[in-house]
Amino acid sequence: MLLYVTASMAWGLFAVSYSQAIEIILNNNDNKNTPPLDEIRAVMAQKVLWPPSSDLLAALSTERLEEGLRAIDPYARYIPPPSLPSCPSLFLGIELFAHKSRLFMRSEPGGPSEQAGMPEICELQAINGKEILNMGFAAVSAQIDVALRQYQVVLSVVIHPGDKGKTYVVRPAEFHSPSFTWKQIGDYVVIRIREFIAHDTAPGIAALYKTIVRSNTKVVIDLRGCSGGDLFEAIEIAGMFVSRGTPLLNTRDRAGVVKQYQSQLGQKMPIPNMLLIDYRTASAAEFLAGILQHYHLTRLVGEKSVGKFVSQTPVLLSNGGEIMVTTQYRSAHILQYKLMSKYFLKKWDTYKKNGTFTSIPVI
Repeated sequence: MLLYVTASMAWGLFAVSYSQAIEIILNNNDNKNTPPLDEIRAVMAQKVLWPPSSDLLAALSTERLEEGLRAIDPYARYIPPPSLPSCPSLFLGIELFAHKSRLFMRSEPGGPSEQAGMPEICELQAINGKEILNMGFAAVSAQIDVALRQYQVVLSVVIHPGDKGKTYVVRPAEFHSPSFTWKQIGDYVVIRIREFIAHDTAPGIAALYKTIVRSNTKVVIDLRGCSGGDLFEAIEIAGMFVSRGTPLLNTRDRAGVVKQYQSQLGQKMPIPNMLLIDYRTASAAEFLAGILQHYHLTRLVGEKSVGKFVSQTPVLLSNGGEIMVTTQYRSAHILQYKLMSKYFLKKWDTYKKNGTFTSIPVI
């Protein structure tokens, strides 16, 4: 166990027992990790898209903070300050997801799991010989964390239902999470966007198009599991395919100020042949999908998406933690005035009443 001692504590460490020293350090960490409720109330009152009542603000407490935040803003969350200095993390290059009460893994292109020979998607059966069939998602994640510390992870999987299981030995690598990955599969270039990261995703995809994609290249953009990220990266990517000056998106803040965004200038890229979405596709990813589908630039294939059309902003707190609050409502400009074929996104008033949007349709 590593102990970190501040100068203000050092005077007493030699005069107390080891257990007392531990207690002093833990109490200091507890004070740092206590959410600053007055600051949080001020942030919620001043910044959140839906102005809260004084009763909801007063009800915020340390014991039930997450519940109280969600009563004001369904997407708000408190992020505690880090308790230890950051250090390199290890990863396996897999994504866990549940489907029909079964747990599956998806290998990252170029990651340790793919290098070990694992297929793109398979059903997880055991980790280092321990079966996970009756475990919950959190327990499986914890089991993987334990296996990571052994620097060698043995994963038992089933690739096709009814097939005999296979075992792969995966050696963890230092963590690096790119915003997107790509791979060549036959005649197709498959671009998987994990998250839209500012000043990263759009320039990276533009560079990929210029170096790899030709006019006759078949392109698939994979947004399955993409929960969103930086909205303006998604707008910029949509603008790579949509004619310049075309309306793409409106945003509206709590003061009712509306901003409109249009497709940018510049050379347009070859349009993707299809775009994959699923039940985890949300927020900025849904707007990219909806804009390209509306202008008949691609086909959407997969499952219904989440239907999340608001954006969050992080606010730094005095204890080193953060609070994420919803600050903008986003609507596709084109969808305010036109139906998207027979599908449409519900207007803002309906959202406030029902708390949900219709999902982007799939083929």
